[in-house]
Amino acid sequence: MHNFVLAHQSCNRSKSDTLAALPHLERWREFIDHHDDDLREIGATVGRPVDLGGSLAVARWGYSNGLNGGAQAWLRSKQYRPVTSEYLALL
Repeated sequence: MHNFVLAHQSCNRSKSDTLAALPHLERWREFIDHHDDDLREIGATVGRPVDLGGSLAVARWGYSNGLNGGAQAWLRSKQYRPVTSEYLALL
């Protein structure tokens, strides 16, 4: 449940399978920190797994690989930023 993010269709299409840039990652982290109990309740209601630690571990893995591989993170349509150690500090 922690990994579901609502997005406008054109933004979702533009982002595709790239990592989210720092402003998006910061908003996601703030949201899950403030709504962990709500997300757990929703997950239990709909029968979806809820594992904040697992979600953060997957995010750390993805951004770590991005950092080591010189990846670019999606900011907005046709705008990308390099993945830096700042990303990992949030996770």
